[in-house]
Amino acid sequence: MIGIGLACVFENDTVDRRRPKYTDYRVLGGGVMNQHRWENKITQWIQDDRNIDNKLSEPFVQFFTLVFENTSCPAKACFGIHGNTKSLVVGGIFLAAIIKSGNNKGIWLLLQYPPEIDGWKSWETKSTKSTPKPLKWLYTSELPILVIRIYFFGYMHSKNYERCLQRHGFNINLYILGWLMIRHEFIAGCKDSLLLIIDFQVGMLKVINTWEKVAGRVNQLIQTSNILGIPILLTEQYKKGLGETHPEILQKIRSPVVCQKEHFSACMERDFLSAIHSFGRNKIIVAGMETHVCVLQTCLDLIKAGFQIHLVADAVASREIENRDIAIDLLRQAGALVSSTEIVIFQWAYRANTENFRKILPVVK
Repeated sequence: MIGIGLACVFENDTVDRRRPKYTDYRVLGGGVMNQHRWENKITQWIQDDRNIDNKLSEPFVQFFTLVFENTSCPAKACFGIHGNTKSLVVGGIFLAAIIKSGNNKGIWLLLQYPPEIDGWKSWETKSTKSTPKPLKWLYTSELPILVIRIYFFGYMHSKNYERCLQRHGFNINLYILGWLMIRHEFIAGCKDSLLLIIDFQVGMLKVINTWEKVAGRVNQLIQTSNILGIPILLTEQYKKGLGETHPEILQKIRSPVVCQKEHFSACMERDFLSAIHSFGRNKIIVAGMETHVCVLQTCLDLIKAGFQIHLVADAVASREIENRDIAIDLLRQAGALVSSTEIVIFQWAYRANTENFRKILPVVK
């Protein structure tokens, strides 16, 4: 997701730090636009420089439209043209720019999870390196690389996209094009997910009839996490009385990290939220028990703390089905995303015909 509000990203970084004087702007939230449309300004900007093909004005417009629509605070977003640079700024924080000449010539993007693309460089910004969610620059010095992909962005879901590409003389595959797709925020990506297993302890299983089926689902999540490198955090409630995490669960986790607790909400324990933040993941995939007690209260407090909760409904349990169902409904009302084991696993995998997917396939069969 583009557009993460952190303090002054310009500080000590390589991009030109001078604050631009904007000749044009667009604010999406209020629909404000001055008398000259910003799209026309892009076209004029390109025409003023013979080093940029006039045909690229349309993809440049599409590029900034895409960034505008996917910033986290569009009401504060403005677009500016200043000298050899045009850029998008949200609340004074640089997010994206196209620079047509000089030492910084190229395309710059500020992202939390930049993709790996041949011909592009990526590095952490100095000013956010020590924050829980550091940002990274994604950069290429070749202007046409990005805009050509943007130009054909509209063909991505078309059966005729290959013919469209060939007609324009380009041989670009869908995978390279696809990195620009900003996915729906409800999708749990493997790079932004943390698996949280709450209180799957031996003492609890004696009173939960469905625990074996739920354990199977939890193990599927663990195996997939191991394959994809997704971190796992466990909690244990009053270990003296309820015992340790069931061996069938614990032994499958490569490097188990366990938070001990006495509060029903793990967030009430002193070190729990700092442990969560240390992973740098904003989507918490939750399994465990009991749904209406520790799972419910922990998830509510995590939502309050700003995390996106994916409650895996077939991987949670309570002594009484009615309590489980009420807790799931309450969490849905509070903003949690109610999911299932396979939904999460296939969102993590996100594509077939990869080495990782071939490893995951036996897990879900």
